Amino acid sequence: MLSGGYRVRNWVHVVLLLVTGTCLALLGACTTILGDFTMGPGPATGGAGGSVSTAGGAGGIAGDCGNGSIEGAEACDDGNSDNNDGCSTTCVAEWTCQLPGELVLSKPGAVYKGTLSGSTEGGEDQVGEASCDGGAKGGKATDRSILFTMPVAGLDAFITLNSGFDGLLRASDDACDLGSSLGCMNSAAGADGTEFLHLSALDIGSYHVLVDGVSGSDSGAFTLDVVACESDPTTLFFEELHLGQTDFVVITNGGDCPVQLEGKRVFFDDRDDYQLGLEDCLTELPAYLLMPWASVKVSEDAVAGEISALPGLTSCGSGVPFNPGRGGTAYLCDGECLVSNVLDMVSFHGTSAPEKGGAPPEPIAGLNFDAPLTGVTGPSQQSKRYGRVAMKGSAPSFLASDWSLRSRMLFADFESGDFSGWAQGRGQPATFTTDLEAAVGTLSLKLVQGPNNGKSAGLTQDISGKPFYISFYARVSATDVNAGTVDILGGDLTPILFNFEPTGMGVERENNVRTEVPFLADTWYRIELRHINWPGREFDYYVDGVLIGRKVPFFANVNSMTSLQLYSVTANSVTWWDNIEMWD
Repeated sequence: MLSGGYRVRNWVHVVLLLVTGTCLALLGACTTILGDFTMGPGPATGGAGGSVSTAGGAGGIAGDCGNGSIEGAEACDDGNSDNNDGCSTTCVAEWTCQLPGELVLSKPGAVYKGTLSGSTEGGEDQVGEASCDGGAKGGKATDRSILFTMPVAGLDAFITLNSGFDGLLRASDDACDLGSSLGCMNSAAGADGTEFLHLSALDIGSYHVLVDGVSGSDSGAFTLDVVACESDPTTLFFEELHLGQTDFVVITNGGDCPVQLEGKRVFFDDRDDYQLGLEDCLTELPAYLLMPWASVKVSEDAVAGEISALPGLTSCGSGVPFNPGRGGTAYLCDGECLVSNVLDMVSFHGTSAPEKGGAPPEPIAGLNFDAPLTGVTGPSQQSKRYGRVAMKGSAPSFLASDWSLRSRMLFADFESGDFSGWAQGRGQPATFTTDLEAAVGTLSLKLVQGPNNGKSAGLTQDISGKPFYISFYARVSATDVNAGTVDILGGDLTPILFNFEPTGMGVERENNVRTEVPFLADTWYRIELRHINWPGREFDYYVDGVLIGRKVPFFANVNSMTSLQLYSVTANSVTWWDNIEMWD
């Protein structure tokens, strides 16, 4: 799984959120607005606003700790007896409260956004060790306080921390009580991780975020992003339906605000008159925040190598909810699947006789799908799927005309060891073999370059058309060289180019700019190029199911592709590829 962090050459900013177990992570595709990061001129006193009293006892004599007045030998008095809020239960100052840096939220569109960059080095250790994500953390690291203001009541705040150290986020609505009164997150392990904190339905007012380190050695540069908006589950929709050896749907967020999938349900309603109800699947989705225009695959069962798929569905009688010989319907529901809660619906007609269940089951009362989809048969189920092409229908009436068949243009899993259909071109010497280091199945394609630098001899597959979707698995043996390259060619020009470079793995853009993220050696990554728009010359770039860049422009102005090429450029580099797919 992607280790976290982000890097985009030439200061093109991309926010990356990662999935770690059931914890959330995500790549935000929103453009951010630079905020004003200004630290105050010096520290203020500790405590949360205790006032000085002239009526207290003499120096060295304890006052009435907890009454809100600094008396006698008290260093502070915040009016309570809580630890880890700046003033201890014995009225001893635990840390000083720095004047915060300010992150300004602007509204360039439908949501409020802001970002700032700073460093925790040279700061104070304002917050002592406190509970966060299952353990006490942050006791010795320097930290920074950042203030932002919610301009409208009822909005959710989505806070993202990218840092070069093992960081954690705390949120509070108190200017000096920088504990975790509103929330805390430390889900990403190690340096270069990304932390994400979601605060729901905030009131108008000021909120404070503390960027802290897990241990005393964790400090350094960071970037903090805040997005404030009203999350709307009705922006979720099905983008694809696949009837294969493993059935799945793809859910996409078509709005401008992130949507939490937790509590949403996917219902696979299968038609089989001989096994009524046994092959239906109903699942409640886990915690997963879906960013604007990002998508995620929901599979009937967990699939090895399908990193973007959410955990397998529950309550599947046979594990095969859909069969192209039978009819079926998929529902996306906001909670229980009632007519008032159905967000999307797609229905297909099987190829078997009606008496064997070829017709789809009766829809949920009050809903309608005007004409069940056809065209996927048993022999074609792995090479065809249904894809959404329009959004004219909506609850309670959904339209078949919003959907169309998609066909697989290329599939190469290298399991047979047969390279027929591939041509090897000229270049620096390189060997292509199958290898047991596979992302999926048992074999992959391995390229080993000879002792000289320069574009290696590559494998080329002639493919003419305008693919809507391209995916492949890739890994390299080292992180400090220019290694494996996937080149989508249109004649002599290259509209889409993916490769591994010392700065990160990513795609080339115009004017020598890259959209990229860090990577590890000897680690498989699933690369997806989705929503390829040939007339608009742009595409969405995903790594391991996480959106890295939306509407990335083509590297060259080409209207269609003619071939795909695999090669490397660095002497003695080693690259592996597996399960290359293209869909129209």
